[in-house]
Amino acid sequence: MNLESLSRFVTLIVTNVIKIAGLYVGVRAALQPTPSAVVLAYSAFMMAGAQLSETTLLALIERFFGVKGKEK
Repeated sequence: MNLESLSRFVTLIVTNVIKIAGLYVGVRAALQPTPSAVVLAYSAFMMAGAQLSETTLLALIERFFGVKGKEK
């Protein structure tokens, strides 16, 4: 496994764990008798922030290591 593959793998694992945690927090909050808007907003922020971070980090990794196997 080369450094590019390892970087992509770690990035995807970390960001997907954050997304799943955000989803879990959001579902638990939504199922409460009185859902907290702050907790739901925090959950949405976790998931959106993780997606933005994932997209940005993967673009940086591709730029740093160069795009291989893709035609421009």
